Amino acid sequence: MAADLEKSLQLAHSKPMDSCQLASPDDNVPLHDSNKGLKQQLNTHHLTFISIGAVIGTGIILGVGNILTKSGPVGLVLGYSVIGSVVYCAQFIYLPYAS
Repeated sequence: MAADLEKSLQLAHSKPMDSCQLASPDDNVPLHDSNKGLKQQLNTHHLTFISIGAVIGTGIILGVGNILTKSGPVGLVLGYSVIGSVVYCAQFIYLPYAS
């Protein structure tokens, strides 16, 4: 079974490079179809959330390093456990507002 799988994979990728055609700079090949695809635009709320995410992410990384040097790994796990339990309880406070 493994030999059959190996043969099928080998046959799928055995196309020689000589048979491939490369586009030359003189060819007028469009890089993309302008009528299809994703829109490339950023609104102000996109930029706001990207910047907030960057600030929070940097704060978490620097905060973890600071806590780890001051209290060690036990203090880090204990702190995350306490804050995690507070956040877990807070989600039940805001649960009625979501429904």
